[in-house]
Amino acid sequence: PREDLRLRWGVGKLVADCQASELMVLPVYHHGMASVLPNPESKGERQPVVPRLGNLVTVCIGQPINFAPLLAMLRGSGMREKEVRARLTREVQSALEALGREARMQHMKDLERWLWRWHDNMDVVPSILT
Repeated sequence: PREDLRLRWGVGKLVADCQASELMVLPVYHHGMASVLPNPESKGERQPVVPRLGNLVTVCIGQPINFAPLLAMLRGSGMREKEVRARLTREVQSALEALGREARMQHMKDLERWLWRWHDNMDVVPSILT
């Protein structure tokens, strides 16, 4: 998985074009999904239809972020719309990066616990034989 993935300006456009008074964004980050349903590696390759079961996926949901005050401040400062979108995109990017670090740490903890439970602590002799 690409951890250095940069968001494109469309994210900022979605936030900037929203007409809600409470402009809430809920950051969500998942780690390990590439093991379950990998993206095609080459241009002509198709994505698999059947997911690969038995892989660990960690999903972290961050705190909601209200972008309404920031958007009002940016527009009030006379910034061009393109700069506003870029700034909003950077804010979402930084929130996702922080959540990604948390998700990767939690994934490692969960992976250790999962391996201990299913590998180190599993009875290798079928119970019918004991």
